[in-house]
Amino acid sequence: EQHERGPDGGPCSTLFIANLGPNCTEDELRQTFSVYAGFNMVKIRSRGGMPVTFADFDEVEQATKVMEQLQGSMLSSSDRGGMHIE
Repeated sequence: EQHERGPDGGPCSTLFIANLGPNCTEDELRQTFSVYAGFNMVKIRSRGGMPVTFADFDEVEQATKVMEQLQGSMLSSSDRGGMHIE
């Protein structure tokens, strides 16, 4: 929850990305997000055996723009549909 909301309960500059394929890597995610302004880093985690990631940006506005542009996008490693981004 702390990654999804800022201190006042509003948006924050870290995106939560789910619906990733089991073979998704930090490298693939870094390549996907690094073309966007303000990108800092990605951190991949396993949730119930499936990867999820957090992508951090400098500003809330940058993260929001990336979320809007990539919501539902397919990665080359995806086997279950597009990314779900919050």
